[in-house]
Amino acid sequence: MRQKPISPTGRQHVNLSQYAFDIVRSDSLNFLGTLNNSGFINTIIENSSVDSFDELALIEEERIKTELSTYTSKPTEAEIKIIKKIASAHKFHVLNTLNKYPKNVTLKIKLNVKLHNKLYPTESEWFGDKYNLSQGEYIKSIIEEYARKTYFERESIFYKERIEELERYISAADSEKRILLITMKDGRKSYFKPYRLSEEYETNYHYLIGLSAEEGTSDYIIASLRLSRIADIKPKGRSIGSGKISKIEIRRINDRIKESGIPYLLGTPTQFTIRLTKKGMILYDYKYSQRPIYDEPLIKNQDDTFTMKITATERQIQNYFFAFGKEALIISPNETQKWMAAKYNSASDIYISLGKINT
Repeated sequence: MRQKPISPTGRQHVNLSQYAFDIVRSDSLNFLGTLNNSGFINTIIENSSVDSFDELALIEEERIKTELSTYTSKPTEAEIKIIKKIASAHKFHVLNTLNKYPKNVTLKIKLNVKLHNKLYPTESEWFGDKYNLSQGEYIKSIIEEYARKTYFERESIFYKERIEELERYISAADSEKRILLITMKDGRKSYFKPYRLSEEYETNYHYLIGLSAEEGTSDYIIASLRLSRIADIKPKGRSIGSGKISKIEIRRINDRIKESGIPYLLGTPTQFTIRLTKKGMILYDYKYSQRPIYDEPLIKNQDDTFTMKITATERQIQNYFFAFGKEALIISPNETQKWMAAKYNSASDIYISLGKINT
């Protein structure tokens, strides 16, 4: 058995693939708001413990017990050997996969006290010994696996505690439901009655869905808040009201989700008139994600363009059709048309300026 180096300083070297390193930097910036490799990796390791190597042995033992319990008579040694081989397949799959990840980038991270004590125990054996794994390899295995999950799954890991906290508020008995004071990372505050969290099949990101009111008011409107943009959540006392959402309000929320989509619940739906070229219609047909649906029959114009009327929030129209460029034109409202024109002109000015510099 190879010796594992002691790390009294809490510093740990980790060799990651370039892909995993890029994901760590990107997610650290998106979730923490800063590039903090050590803090980010500490959180991911702690929140991913259910998939860690120290639990593979427990999973293997449970599988063996389950299989043995199905026998009415004592199994033979050959049968027991087969059962153990099948039960350990998952462990070997994980270990073999680890060896396939390249080592492109070396990081030196600072372990927090809890994680340091777990990886470098003083009163027990390091659990990685049974798999002939070093502490650095253990960390690498978790980060490499994390990096290959979807963005939604990675959010689930990083925001594990916050998601569990919100699920407790959401699932509380009606008499115990609380209004939450939510502070966003940009400083905005609002009272919020939580209804549910979005599912992965609905959105690429986690959203908290419910009813929102500006702090100090009681005018609640349907809203969705991006989980990664929430800075703080505090339950308020019952003196400001109950966090219960009525069946009628739930029906209204679900209807709005069908109309606008979860990311665009906050905002007043407005009818927009949009003209699309032939190519624009092809883009509309194939660009399914967060696509607003037209609410009147599509009109085909004499010049082979198409006109559609869509009821949606302004932000949804801006986000969806901006990528269409010259293949889509906002006819009305005029304010949205001006916004699109200003954005395109701003981008054009940059390229024109760059062209002048190069010449």
